[in-house]
Amino acid sequence: MNDPNAINWLENLNALTGGLFLLTTFGLVAMRQVNACLRLFIALSIFLSVSAFLLSAIYHTWHLVVVGIVDLVTEAIVIPWLLRRALRDEVYTRREITQVQ
Repeated sequence: MNDPNAINWLENLNALTGGLFLLTTFGLVAMRQVNACLRLFIALSIFLSVSAFLLSAIYHTWHLVVVGIVDLVTEAIVIPWLLRRALRDEVYTRREITQVQ
Protein backbone atom coordinates (compact mmCIF):
# COMPACT_ATOMS: atom_id res chain seq x y z
CA MET A 1 0.00 0.00 0.00
CA ASN A 2 2.24 2.77 -1.30
CA ASP A 3 -0.60 5.05 -2.34
CA PRO A 4 -0.26 8.36 -0.44
CA ASN A 5 -4.02 8.87 -0.40
CA ALA A 6 -4.60 5.47 1.19
CA ILE A 7 -1.91 6.07 3.79
CA ASN A 8 -3.37 9.50 4.58
CA TRP A 9 -6.82 7.92 4.91
CA LEU A 10 -5.47 5.24 7.28
CA GLU A 11 -3.67 7.88 9.36
CA ASN A 12 -6.91 9.87 9.66
CA LEU A 13 -8.77 6.72 10.65
CA ASN A 14 -6.11 6.01 13.27
CA ALA A 15 -6.52 9.56 14.62
CA LEU A 16 -10.28 8.97 14.86
CA THR A 17 -9.65 5.73 16.72
CA GLY A 18 -7.35 7.59 19.12
CA GLY A 19 -10.03 10.19 19.74
CA LEU A 20 -12.63 7.52 20.44
CA PHE A 21 -10.13 5.86 22.78
CA LEU A 22 -9.72 9.13 24.68
CA LEU A 23 -13.48 9.73 24.92
CA THR A 24 -14.02 6.19 26.15
CA THR A 25 -11.33 6.75 28.79
CA PHE A 26 -13.20 9.79 30.07
CA GLY A 27 -16.37 7.69 30.18
CA LEU A 28 -14.57 5.02 32.16
CA VAL A 29 -13.44 7.57 34.72
CA ALA A 30 -17.00 8.93 35.07
CA MET A 31 -18.74 5.53 35.38
CA ARG A 32 -19.57 4.05 38.74
CA GLN A 33 -21.32 0.83 37.76
CA VAL A 34 -19.25 -2.32 37.44
CA ASN A 35 -20.95 -3.61 34.29
CA ALA A 36 -20.60 -0.28 32.51
CA CYS A 37 -16.92 -0.03 33.48
CA LEU A 38 -16.32 -3.52 32.14
CA ARG A 39 -18.04 -2.70 28.85
CA LEU A 40 -16.00 0.48 28.48
CA PHE A 41 -12.82 -1.46 29.25
CA ILE A 42 -13.71 -3.86 26.43
CA ALA A 43 -14.32 -0.91 24.09
CA LEU A 44 -10.95 0.58 25.07
CA SER A 45 -9.13 -2.63 24.26
CA ILE A 46 -10.94 -2.92 20.92
CA PHE A 47 -9.96 0.66 19.99
CA LEU A 48 -6.38 -0.06 20.99
CA SER A 49 -6.21 -3.20 18.87
CA VAL A 50 -7.84 -1.44 15.89
CA SER A 51 -5.17 1.26 16.18
CA ALA A 52 -2.45 -1.40 16.16
CA PHE A 53 -3.98 -3.00 13.04
CA LEU A 54 -4.19 0.38 11.28
CA LEU A 55 -0.58 1.20 12.15
CA SER A 56 0.50 -2.21 10.85
CA ALA A 57 -1.22 -1.42 7.55
CA ILE A 58 0.49 1.98 7.36
CA TYR A 59 4.01 0.80 8.23
CA HIS A 60 3.78 -2.69 6.69
CA THR A 61 4.89 -4.60 9.76
CA TRP A 62 3.60 -7.86 11.15
CA HIS A 63 4.75 -7.03 14.69
CA LEU A 64 1.84 -4.64 15.16
CA VAL A 65 -0.59 -7.28 13.90
CA VAL A 66 0.66 -9.59 16.64
CA VAL A 67 0.28 -6.78 19.20
CA GLY A 68 -3.28 -6.15 18.00
CA ILE A 69 -4.21 -9.82 18.19
CA VAL A 70 -2.69 -10.28 21.65
CA ASP A 71 -4.41 -7.14 22.90
CA LEU A 72 -7.74 -8.16 21.44
CA VAL A 73 -7.60 -11.67 22.91
CA THR A 74 -6.30 -10.78 26.36
CA GLU A 75 -7.93 -7.44 27.10
CA ALA A 76 -11.23 -7.83 25.26
CA ILE A 77 -11.93 -11.51 25.95
CA VAL A 78 -9.82 -13.11 28.69
CA ILE A 79 -9.67 -10.34 31.32
CA PRO A 80 -13.43 -9.51 31.19
CA TRP A 81 -14.22 -13.23 31.36
CA LEU A 82 -12.00 -13.64 34.42
CA LEU A 83 -13.48 -10.56 36.08
CA ARG A 84 -17.04 -11.72 35.47
CA ARG A 85 -16.13 -15.14 36.80
CA ALA A 86 -14.39 -13.77 39.90
CA LEU A 87 -17.06 -11.22 40.74
CA ARG A 88 -20.42 -12.77 41.37
CA ASP A 89 -23.78 -11.30 40.38
CA GLU A 90 -24.41 -10.18 43.93
CA VAL A 91 -21.40 -7.84 43.75
CA TYR A 92 -22.87 -6.19 40.66
CA THR A 93 -26.34 -5.82 42.15
CA ARG A 94 -25.17 -4.78 45.63
CA ARG A 95 -22.84 -2.08 44.31
CA GLU A 96 -25.35 -0.71 41.81
CA ILE A 97 -28.22 -0.72 44.32
CA THR A 98 -26.24 0.94 47.12
CA GLN A 99 -25.25 3.79 44.85
CA VAL A 100 -28.87 4.47 43.93
CA GLN A 101 -29.97 4.68 47.58
